[in-house]
Amino acid sequence: MKVDFFIVGAPKARTTSIHEYLKNHVQVFMSEQKEINFFSSKAILNQGLYYKNKICSELTRYLSFFSESVNFKIIGESSVSYLFYKNTAEKIHQFNPNAKILIILRNPIERAFSHYLMDKRLGHTKSDFNSIIRNENKEKNQDLLFQQHVLVGKYYDQIKRYVNLFGNNVLLMQYSELTS
Repeated sequence: MKVDFFIVGAPKARTTSIHEYLKNHVQVFMSEQKEINFFSSKAILNQGLYYKNKICSELTRYLSFFSESVNFKIIGESSVSYLFYKNTAEKIHQFNPNAKILIILRNPIERAFSHYLMDKRLGHTKSDFNSIIRNENKEKNQDLLFQQHVLVGKYYDQIKRYVNLFGNNVLLMQYSELTS
Protein backbone atom coordinates (compact mmCIF):
# COMPACT_ATOMS: atom_id res chain seq x y z
CA MET A 1 0.00 0.00 0.00
CA LYS A 2 1.35 3.39 -1.01
CA VAL A 3 0.03 6.84 -0.29
CA ASP A 4 -0.73 8.37 -3.70
CA PHE A 5 -0.55 12.06 -2.85
CA PHE A 6 0.64 14.42 -0.15
CA ILE A 7 -0.53 17.88 0.82
CA VAL A 8 2.78 19.23 2.12
CA GLY A 9 2.03 22.85 3.02
CA ALA A 10 2.35 25.67 3.61
CA PRO A 11 1.00 26.08 7.14
CA LYS A 12 -1.98 28.42 7.51
CA ALA A 13 -2.77 28.18 3.79
CA ARG A 14 -6.06 26.21 3.82
CA THR A 15 -4.48 22.76 3.90
CA THR A 16 -6.97 21.66 6.56
CA SER A 17 -9.88 22.74 4.35
CA ILE A 18 -8.49 20.85 1.35
CA HIS A 19 -7.85 17.79 3.52
CA GLU A 20 -11.47 17.83 4.72
CA TYR A 21 -12.91 18.42 1.23
CA LEU A 22 -10.97 15.48 -0.15
CA LYS A 23 -11.90 13.30 2.82
CA ASN A 24 -15.55 13.76 1.85
CA HIS A 25 -14.99 12.53 -1.72
CA VAL A 26 -16.26 8.96 -2.25
CA GLN A 27 -13.14 7.82 -4.15
CA VAL A 28 -10.50 9.50 -1.98
CA PHE A 29 -9.20 8.15 1.31
CA MET A 30 -7.54 10.73 3.52
CA SER A 31 -5.91 9.80 6.81
CA GLU A 32 -8.30 10.47 9.67
CA GLN A 33 -5.54 12.40 11.43
CA LYS A 34 -4.13 15.40 9.62
CA GLU A 35 -0.49 16.20 10.42
CA ILE A 36 0.82 12.66 10.90
CA ASN A 37 4.29 14.13 10.28
CA PHE A 38 5.83 10.71 9.59
CA PHE A 39 8.38 11.82 6.99
CA SER A 40 9.46 14.81 9.10
CA SER A 41 9.19 13.13 12.51
CA LYS A 42 12.93 12.86 13.20
CA ALA A 43 13.56 16.50 12.33
CA ILE A 44 10.68 17.71 14.49
CA LEU A 45 11.65 15.54 17.46
CA ASN A 46 15.37 16.40 17.18
CA GLN A 47 14.56 20.06 17.03
CA GLY A 48 12.13 19.96 19.95
CA LEU A 49 9.45 21.77 17.97
CA TYR A 50 6.49 22.59 20.17
CA TYR A 51 4.00 20.95 17.76
CA LYS A 52 5.06 17.42 18.58
CA ASN A 53 1.85 15.95 19.93
CA LYS A 54 0.90 14.29 16.62
CA ILE A 55 4.18 12.75 15.57
CA CYS A 56 4.26 9.27 14.08
CA SER A 57 7.78 7.90 13.70
CA GLU A 58 7.17 4.18 13.06
CA LEU A 59 6.36 2.85 9.57
CA THR A 60 3.94 0.19 10.86
CA ARG A 61 1.97 2.80 12.76
CA TYR A 62 2.09 5.16 9.78
CA LEU A 63 0.64 2.51 7.47
CA SER A 64 -2.08 1.78 10.04
CA PHE A 65 -3.53 5.23 9.32
CA PHE A 66 -4.45 3.87 5.88
CA SER A 67 -5.61 0.37 6.83
CA GLU A 68 -9.21 1.10 5.78
CA SER A 69 -8.26 2.50 2.37
CA VAL A 70 -8.63 -0.68 0.29
CA ASN A 71 -11.89 0.29 -1.43
CA PHE A 72 -10.73 3.75 -2.44
CA LYS A 73 -9.24 4.86 -5.74
CA ILE A 74 -6.65 7.24 -4.28
CA ILE A 75 -5.00 7.65 -0.86
CA GLY A 76 -3.67 10.89 0.57
CA GLU A 77 -2.38 12.60 3.66
CA SER A 78 -1.59 16.12 4.78
CA SER A 79 1.32 17.29 6.92
CA VAL A 80 2.46 20.87 6.45
CA SER A 81 5.82 20.20 8.10
CA TYR A 82 6.77 18.23 4.98
CA LEU A 83 7.38 21.42 3.01
CA PHE A 84 9.92 23.00 5.37
CA TYR A 85 12.26 20.22 6.47
CA LYS A 86 15.09 19.54 4.00
CA ASN A 87 15.16 15.74 3.80
CA THR A 88 11.42 15.20 3.79
CA ALA A 89 10.93 15.43 0.02
CA GLU A 90 13.61 12.74 -0.43
CA LYS A 91 11.96 10.48 2.14
CA ILE A 92 8.57 10.82 0.43
CA HIS A 93 10.24 10.14 -2.93
CA GLN A 94 11.85 6.97 -1.55
CA PHE A 95 8.46 5.88 -0.21
CA ASN A 96 6.62 6.59 -3.47
CA PRO A 97 8.54 8.16 -6.37
CA ASN A 98 5.27 8.54 -8.32
CA ALA A 99 3.45 10.43 -5.59
CA LYS A 100 1.55 13.60 -6.42
CA ILE A 101 2.47 16.62 -4.32
CA LEU A 102 0.13 19.52 -3.54
CA ILE A 103 1.71 22.71 -2.22
CA ILE A 104 -0.56 25.57 -1.24
CA LEU A 105 1.18 28.91 -0.77
CA ARG A 106 -0.01 32.00 1.04
CA ASN A 107 1.40 35.50 1.11
CA PRO A 108 4.31 35.00 3.55
CA ILE A 109 3.43 38.02 5.70
CA GLU A 110 -0.25 37.07 6.00
CA ARG A 111 0.78 33.47 6.67
CA ALA A 112 3.23 34.51 9.38
CA PHE A 113 0.67 36.68 11.16
CA SER A 114 -1.98 33.96 10.99
CA HIS A 115 0.57 31.51 12.40
CA TYR A 116 1.43 33.99 15.14
CA LEU A 117 -2.23 34.37 16.13
CA MET A 118 -2.56 30.60 16.37
CA ASP A 119 0.61 30.26 18.45
CA LYS A 120 -0.50 33.08 20.74
CA ARG A 121 -3.93 31.45 21.20
CA LEU A 122 -2.32 28.04 21.92
CA GLY A 123 0.09 29.57 24.46
CA HIS A 124 3.27 28.86 22.48
CA THR A 125 4.35 32.51 22.72
CA LYS A 126 3.84 35.57 24.87
CA SER A 127 5.90 37.81 22.57
CA ASP A 128 4.52 40.39 20.19
CA PHE A 129 4.60 39.68 16.46
CA ASN A 130 7.24 42.32 15.62
CA SER A 131 9.79 40.97 18.10
CA ILE A 132 9.35 37.45 16.69
CA ILE A 133 9.80 38.41 13.04
CA ARG A 134 12.82 40.55 13.95
CA ASN A 135 14.16 37.62 15.96
CA GLU A 136 14.44 39.87 19.02
CA ASN A 137 12.11 38.16 21.46
CA LYS A 138 13.55 36.82 24.70
CA GLU A 139 11.63 33.55 24.93
CA LYS A 140 13.52 30.28 25.35
CA ASN A 141 12.04 29.02 22.06
CA GLN A 142 13.02 32.17 20.15
CA ASP A 143 14.72 30.25 17.31
CA LEU A 144 11.70 28.00 16.81
CA LEU A 145 9.33 30.97 16.80
CA PHE A 146 11.47 32.71 14.17
CA GLN A 147 11.54 29.53 12.13
CA GLN A 148 7.78 29.01 12.28
CA HIS A 149 6.88 32.61 11.51
CA VAL A 150 9.63 33.70 9.10
CA LEU A 151 11.72 30.84 7.72
CA VAL A 152 8.73 28.62 6.94
CA GLY A 153 7.52 31.40 4.62
CA LYS A 154 10.69 31.41 2.51
CA TYR A 155 9.26 29.10 -0.10
CA TYR A 156 11.77 29.00 -2.97
CA ASP A 157 14.16 26.29 -1.74
CA GLN A 158 11.32 24.32 -0.18
CA ILE A 159 9.41 24.13 -3.47
CA LYS A 160 12.58 23.51 -5.48
CA ARG A 161 13.28 20.30 -3.50
CA TYR A 162 9.89 18.88 -4.53
CA VAL A 163 10.03 20.04 -8.14
CA ASN A 164 13.53 18.56 -8.54
CA LEU A 165 12.33 15.18 -7.30
CA PHE A 166 8.72 14.98 -8.46
CA GLY A 167 8.71 17.26 -11.52
CA ASN A 168 5.27 17.56 -13.09
CA ASN A 169 3.72 15.68 -10.17
CA VAL A 170 3.88 18.89 -8.13
CA LEU A 171 0.86 21.16 -8.13
CA LEU A 172 1.27 24.67 -6.73
CA MET A 173 -1.83 26.54 -5.64
CA GLN A 174 -2.27 29.95 -4.12
CA TYR A 175 -4.27 30.54 -0.95
CA SER A 176 -6.06 33.36 -2.80
CA GLU A 177 -7.31 30.84 -5.44
CA LEU A 178 -8.96 28.82 -2.68
CA THR A 179 -10.63 31.79 -1.05
CA SER A 180 -12.20 33.20 -4.22
